[in-house]
Amino acid sequence: MVKMIEEKKRGFWLTVFLVFMMVINLLFVFVYFLNPDMIITAFPKIPFGVVYLLGGVSLFNVFLAISIWMWKKIAIYGFYVVVIFGFLMNLYIGVGLIGSLSGLIGGIILFLVTKNKMQLFCIIFLLVSLMLSGTVNRSRIAHAFAFEMTDNNQRHLL
Repeated sequence: MVKMIEEKKRGFWLTVFLVFMMVINLLFVFVYFLNPDMIITAFPKIPFGVVYLLGGVSLFNVFLAISIWMWKKIAIYGFYVVVIFGFLMNLYIGVGLIGSLSGLIGGIILFLVTKNKMQLFCIIFLLVSLMLSGTVNRSRIAHAFAFEMTDNNQRHLL
């Protein structure tokens, strides 16, 4: 069998989105942690502790963006969870339905820029859980990290 090597190409829009996500979320981390009074002034219904929670979520978003940059599939799903959390949190603090729905745009953009590249992302969490459960031996997992099957059953070296 001939080994095909496929270079992972991130693409312009995914790169732009990830850089934007890292920069904006880092700015929000500083705002939430260094100036929480500004957030409380803008949203009087928000409890003080929730401001720090949102700062933590923003920091988590930075790690998700870095993980997506490193081709980790679980980070994409993590970002979807954060988007849903953000939608619910926006409703809780009184942003309103339309404003809260606009928060879902990031998840839609991520879906659009990754939908044709999902096969390039690593599924580390599944392989590690299989190894810990004893279902798959370590040599098979090491092999799975090195190669990925495509839809037409060809192996691509990662």
